[in-house]
Amino acid sequence: MVKIEKWFHTYQRFRSEFKTFEEFIHWYNKNSQRALKPKETESSENAFWNILAVGEKFGIRVRLFRL
Repeated sequence: MVKIEKWFHTYQRFRSEFKTFEEFIHWYNKNSQRALKPKETESSENAFWNILAVGEKFGIRVRLFRL
């Protein structure tokens, strides 16, 4: 996972390029993060979902979508 210091550094570096915080978050989550898997290109969002166990993914979906 990305250290919080690196996240804030990235935010300060690129925040002026976005109108809202939500736009930055969307970009950040879709942006390729080579540090997560140096031999592959994977977005932060995909890395988050890929490290979760199946039961955790199910639990999140149940809470979000009230299935």
